[in-house]
Amino acid sequence: MYYNQIPRVSQFHKVSQFLYRKVSILFIIFIVFFCLTLLTHAQTQTSSTSEQAIQIRSRIEQAEEEITRLEGEILQYQKEVSTISQERQGLEGALGEIQSTRKKLEKDIKLTQQNIERQIALIMELDLMIGDFSDSIIVYKGALRDALQSLRVTRDVSLVEILFFETEASQKFTGFDDMIRFQRALNKNVQLLTSTNDELFFVLKSSNLEHVELEQYREKIDDQKEIVVDQQNEKDALLKETKNSEQEYRAILAQKEALARAFQQDVFEYESQLKFILDPTTLPPPGSAPLGWPLDNTFITQRFGVTSTSGRLYSSGSHSGTDFRAAVGTAVLAAADGTVRGTGDTDTTCSRASFGKWIFIEHTMGLSTAYGHLSKISVSAGDSVKKGDIIGYSGNTGHSTAPHLHLSVYATQGVNGGEGVRIADRPSSGCPGKVYTIPVAPTQAYLDPESYLPKATREMYKAGA
Repeated sequence: MYYNQIPRVSQFHKVSQFLYRKVSILFIIFIVFFCLTLLTHAQTQTSSTSEQAIQIRSRIEQAEEEITRLEGEILQYQKEVSTISQERQGLEGALGEIQSTRKKLEKDIKLTQQNIERQIALIMELDLMIGDFSDSIIVYKGALRDALQSLRVTRDVSLVEILFFETEASQKFTGFDDMIRFQRALNKNVQLLTSTNDELFFVLKSSNLEHVELEQYREKIDDQKEIVVDQQNEKDALLKETKNSEQEYRAILAQKEALARAFQQDVFEYESQLKFILDPTTLPPPGSAPLGWPLDNTFITQRFGVTSTSGRLYSSGSHSGTDFRAAVGTAVLAAADGTVRGTGDTDTTCSRASFGKWIFIEHTMGLSTAYGHLSKISVSAGDSVKKGDIIGYSGNTGHSTAPHLHLSVYATQGVNGGEGVRIADRPSSGCPGKVYTIPVAPTQAYLDPESYLPKATREMYKAGA
């Protein structure tokens, strides 16, 4: 019996040697093919995309250089407008301010155009990366599929040898060790595939965000062009109204100042009579900063309440909000998530007497905000907004001695749900027969915006603000 088994073992030993050589050769051929495939793919991809990537990156860098240059020019125009507002009085100053503002806005448009150019190039760069990742994933998947087929053959042969034969030949047989090493290599390539897939997902998400930002820039440039036209119309209207006469201009200015005083007095008397008890438990804790700055660059020119100039500027002797320096056409941002409850333009009722173009937003934390003296409104009643969304552009409409943004913060409700701020229609004593539609609130419902905004640095304040 033993004698009969010897030839069979010897014969299978020969078979195992043959299979081992065959599998080893196939294994080596596959490894070479796998590496060459990936290397060829990498070389092809590198040669086909590197030049294009360099060109796109050059476009991005050129756009960024132009953006930096334009930002410097815009800053100079902003200083020029501010200087004219403070030093040059009368009709000449008003016309000069409009002219400088228009030049600044034209630079704003060029800046937005460069931002659009940069966004397009960034999207192209991301698209190139998406293509590279997608191609790599296809190659990795194909190589892994072939590897698994080869691994299946190697595993079958090696297991037969190891499970059924305890011969010297089977001890020398290293196919199983090769299989283990190959499996480890496969695992690394699976990890590489997973990592590449994750990177592709991240780049796709980034590309979507860049597309959204591009669309925002395109909307912004349309708004800016509209504001430039408005500035020219304002200049034409001013020249027509004053007949290019300094004396006529000063008479009109005095008349509008009287209208503004009458409006302030009307509103103050009305709001003083409204019944309201503030409920602090419905409000965020002061200092918690639930609101964000309504401008990208913050400089406070007039603080809330009684200040060194409030008695001279306001009939009530107290300023109902916070004023920020903002050149015409500066993007105004929602201070927090909320719903737009109303917008309007008091200049259509009684020119230069009140808020001008305004936006009123109710937030979810017991606060509401109003934004006044805008040049353009970009939202409508009922719109939902997120913190930081562009809702309009600062201007010089309504009762405003220079371009700026006025921000009022109110308690939305009081004790037992008592109504705080609301939009109301009020008759105009200065312009008989006309009715204002504006946000109004009991005097106790007005809150200091700085109690709910981020902490301001000393550099953010104008002296005497």
